[in-house]
Amino acid sequence: MRFGKKKPERKILNWYQPSETEFLHENNEWVLQWTENSIKKYYLEGLILHELGHLVDSYFKRYWSKTYKKNKAENYADNFAIFWGSKLRKSYS
Repeated sequence: MRFGKKKPERKILNWYQPSETEFLHENNEWVLQWTENSIKKYYLEGLILHELGHLVDSYFKRYWSKTYKKNKAENYADNFAIFWGSKLRKSYS
């Protein structure tokens, strides 16, 4: 996964860190290197849980508020994925 010449923000680095990926700086470009296990882990513990966080958020209808912005929805889904991903890792490690 290529990120270009600018180093990704800390938030992005932190997001992919639990997936056991490796950020490399090669050919003047930032690259995220995946293994078969790391991509599976990312989809199970990260992406699926993130989207599930959006479903939980919408179930409680928090997104209907006029003051509720997309950024808050993304933060909720990210936090949901981080929390439950951590619980999953502890249960099978």
